[in-house]
Amino acid sequence: MVSVRADFLLILLLAFPAWSLAPAEQSAIEKAFQKKQEETSTLQSGFRQTVRMAGVRDPVVSSGKFYYLAPQSILIRFDQPKGEYMMMKGNDLFIKKTRKKETRRKLKPDEPHTGLSMLLDLFRTGGRQFQDEFELRMGTEASDLLVTLTQKKSDDELLPLRIENRLSRADLNLKSVLVQFEGGQAILYEFIKPVRNKIIPPSTFENPESL
Repeated sequence: MVSVRADFLLILLLAFPAWSLAPAEQSAIEKAFQKKQEETSTLQSGFRQTVRMAGVRDPVVSSGKFYYLAPQSILIRFDQPKGEYMMMKGNDLFIKKTRKKETRRKLKPDEPHTGLSMLLDLFRTGGRQFQDEFELRMGTEASDLLVTLTQKKSDDELLPLRIENRLSRADLNLKSVLVQFEGGQAILYEFIKPVRNKIIPPSTFENPESL
């Protein structure tokens, strides 16, 4: 259960302050992660998305493939449900649902960073664009590094209340992103066996439905 897992991790982080990293170590890791992301030209991985809606007992789980092509393209192509995808190319957002035509929308410059735009910034810069809106805290859990972002202005309903990024401490590969919103809604993105800097054919982003 996404919401239970998220609440449990939050309790652990608050109850065990010894897990928190010293400011100097946190700053060094932050810079190393940003450098690694900026040096990444492509990334491919298995992908799982779990959506928890307020008032709905069971989460909605979707799986597929994730593609990132620097500097401004992300594609999530779902195998379950088959044929669906979400894609960002620059400021253009494309969404394809089962038995429906692809929809396209251009994001406005002042539009809040949510969903794919947040993921794009996370892979492109290490998350610099939305640092002003969130308080950052780092801690460790076994072999993982937990980066928790808490909204500075709790009255901003357009931004997530909290984001938890889970990375491998060994190589700083992103393992998951948990995004929590007002009212109990949460989205968990999981990245499975990521591969960096492997060539992605241009056709991947030109015709994702054919993959």
